[in-house]
Amino acid sequence: MHVNAQPLTAEAFAPFGQVVSAPQDHGRRSFADGLSHDDRPVVLSTSHVSGSTLPLEVRRLERHPHSSQTFVPLDVGRWLVTVSTSATATDLRAFVVAPGTAVTIGRGVWHAGLTALDRSGQFAVLMWKDGSTDDEFVDIEPVQITAEPMAVQPPRDLVGYGGRPPRADWPGGARLAINLVVNVEEGSEPSIGDGDGYSENRLTDSSMNLGTTRDLAAEGLFEYGSRVGFWRIHRALQERRVPATMFACAVALERNPEITRAIVEADYDVCSHGYRWVNHRTMSEGEERHQIAAAVRSFRSTLGFQPPGWYCRYGPSTNTRRLLVEHGGFGYDSDAYNDDLPYWTDVGGSPHLVVPYSLTTNDAKLFDMGARDWADSLCDTVDVLRREGAERPAMLSIGLHPRIVGQPARFVGLERLLDHVAGLTDVWLTTRRAIADHWTQTRPPS
Repeated sequence: MHVNAQPLTAEAFAPFGQVVSAPQDHGRRSFADGLSHDDRPVVLSTSHVSGSTLPLEVRRLERHPHSSQTFVPLDVGRWLVTVSTSATATDLRAFVVAPGTAVTIGRGVWHAGLTALDRSGQFAVLMWKDGSTDDEFVDIEPVQITAEPMAVQPPRDLVGYGGRPPRADWPGGARLAINLVVNVEEGSEPSIGDGDGYSENRLTDSSMNLGTTRDLAAEGLFEYGSRVGFWRIHRALQERRVPATMFACAVALERNPEITRAIVEADYDVCSHGYRWVNHRTMSEGEERHQIAAAVRSFRSTLGFQPPGWYCRYGPSTNTRRLLVEHGGFGYDSDAYNDDLPYWTDVGGSPHLVVPYSLTTNDAKLFDMGARDWADSLCDTVDVLRREGAERPAMLSIGLHPRIVGQPARFVGLERLLDHVAGLTDVWLTTRRAIADHWTQTRPPS
């Protein structure tokens, strides 16, 4: 018999254990050490695993009746975890684990040995002992582990407009279109309460990693964004009558009707930021299709409409754009960082608009620089693009997070930026939907 290996997700792995986000660098060793600080006795060891390729064969399973185990990849890429609810081949499941992801296999769960898929390397292995450390082994009918058929990969485009971008012709002859983006994510991030197996702390002031322990401090940093930071940004935009786009996660709006009401009443533009603030790049095609549909259903309930655009957390999967077109109702996506102008791409024979975003002009930079330096950097960016815009008008996305720039220590940077652009007569402060609509009308696909 054979088993098709699936991409690892917390939901699919839940019957066997937990998925843990490990650091993406050499901090994984200290991460493993941190996990070992537990009331239960723990044995910490390392295991060197030779690289393998699929398909491969599994003939033996093991389990630890009185212990759970956490496997932390130290210097391997993708790897394979094979588990079973019984000591037979019929219940075997195999998962391809993304780089930087650790898993905890629950007490008494049958599993095969570790398999590194991309290259040889080491794992940190933590065994949490609740009693005897006796191991059990069983030989099973040989099972061939195969990979999912590769989906058609989206091609790279290193050329773009080839140094000859089309003239944007922004309204009023503006040299630069500026779009302020407020990321509304708080309450939709991975959490213990939502069954993710860890508390998210990315893009917060926390540098701790508590592993599978609930992190109330990290939760509080997210909550500051929705309780205080959003409203500080909202007031500044309303007082200055500056349009903005909300990159909103559907669950964040479900859990905060006050913010949802403010978005509707202010008539902010909304771009879907997914059902939750989770990584689409690790999802199976079926799970991602479900997430897109769930997001649209949720937005129709909270906002009364489907947002016209889409942007994943950080980056899409290789299937995202195709699935968005398949679902329908999306006029554009912003899952790209590769241009200063919108552009058309082909998806399954149909034209699809991409309105690029930016991580360079994003308030995440405030973790590495002061508010005034950040404001100066943004003002310089605006001025460079305005100067170039005499010949080549462009667009600029500025990403904001309520839990980051919404903090008073950093908010002065946003105020300085808003004051700078307020006096400029050659910029178009606008929304993402307006940019997409303008491009569709003036630069339709050829």
